Amino acid sequence: MENRYNVLVEQAFAIRAQIIERHLQGKLSYERDMATLAHEIVLMDRLNQTFAVGQLFLAMGAIEFHRGHFIAAYDYVLSALRSFEEVGNEERIISALNNLGEINRQWGKYAEALDYYTQGLERASTSQDWSLMALLHNNIGMLYLEQGQAAQAQEHFRQALEYSARLTPRSTVESETYTGVARACLALDDMDGAWQAAERALAIGQEHNHSLDIATAYRTLGIVAARVPDRGDDPAGYFKQSRDIFLACGAQAEYARTQLAEGRWWLDIGQSERAAELLTQARDKLAALKLVDEAAEAQRLLDSLA
Repeated sequence: MENRYNVLVEQAFAIRAQIIERHLQGKLSYERDMATLAHEIVLMDRLNQTFAVGQLFLAMGAIEFHRGHFIAAYDYVLSALRSFEEVGNEERIISALNNLGEINRQWGKYAEALDYYTQGLERASTSQDWSLMALLHNNIGMLYLEQGQAAQAQEHFRQALEYSARLTPRSTVESETYTGVARACLALDDMDGAWQAAERALAIGQEHNHSLDIATAYRTLGIVAARVPDRGDDPAGYFKQSRDIFLACGAQAEYARTQLAEGRWWLDIGQSERAAELLTQARDKLAALKLVDEAAEAQRLLDSLA
């Protein structure tokens, strides 16, 4: 009987890994795969496999997060955290705290996000988990960047890359870190640094074949190209590649964010009709996802067209 339980647990982890891989590659079958994960949770709970339950909840939270379903994502990850606390798995507790920080950051709840990140950073520092240290510093950097504090963001990005350099292989979060570096460089008027970081972000995303990272890097390249028109790169092409990948992945919030960034660019170059189309679509999607601040930004840009 014990051998049978072990086989079932191994199968649950294998199923989770396959679904996460499909998710990262933009090949997820959302309803079917979420139903499969939910079924595995019920089975693992019956077998008193609390750690496995937590891992499955964490996977469901990650999928909902990237689809912009933040309330569902928060509930799933909170359930995962409780499971990991029950079994005392420190690494997974830190991961769950980080994910709760990410959800709150994307939700615009910056104080709550920083609290979760700080809890995770303190635990990761104690355990000397360089991978999680890289991830948490990356996310804190993004939080500061989104609040207009580019210099503080750069310091956390620097630490994220330093911790990643201690790992073999290096952390997959590096692609996102470099997109943050690129945006911070733009805010600090370092155009050469912005180009180099954005191109590095794309190369790392492609190296790991992570669709979401690739799409984010293309959006960042579009933003940088829009700021440096003399270089001759086509922002529209970068934005389109970003939108196409996010659409294939079902990443609704990120798709809308690319629309918002592209709409701002069309507005800046005087193409009002195209700007209005993209900004309206972005506003409606962001509002539906309850991303209030970003929806308001899209509306503000639309109002400037009047």
